[in-house]
Amino acid sequence: MRLPAELEEQYQQLLEEAKRMKKVELLTQMEERAIRRGLMRGYRRGERRGLQKGMQRGLEQGMEQGLQEGLQQGLQQGLQQGLQQGLQQSILRILRELYGEPSDSLTRELSQVSSPERLLELQGIALRAGSLEAFHQQLRAFLQEQPPAE
Repeated sequence: MRLPAELEEQYQQLLEEAKRMKKVELLTQMEERAIRRGLMRGYRRGERRGLQKGMQRGLEQGMEQGLQEGLQQGLQQGLQQGLQQGLQQSILRILRELYGEPSDSLTRELSQVSSPERLLELQGIALRAGSLEAFHQQLRAFLQEQPPAE
């Protein structure tokens, strides 16, 4: 049975100590085997416990980091969606106030625009369109030139 280098050194020190205590030159083979076996068992137990504790710590740290990143990503997505919906509602309100109730198809088509920059452009178009029909035509043209959603 082969011991790791650091344990072999400890084993040799234990042998020397045992020799001094017993005032005997050599330990029996049975005593040497028992000491080696004990050292090896202790080493294996320590190794298993260390691995278990290390895995547990790693799992806890991984979960904590994943939660942190998930929360951050969720917050960012929530802010993005909130901004998008707010701008879409603002455009619909402008259209209602200036030109009357927008059609369902206009509302659906407007909901396809997700970029805040594009929605701000559409807000300006809504203010200058002159009618719901004119805005709807410009929205359709806008959607045709819009790059595909990511």
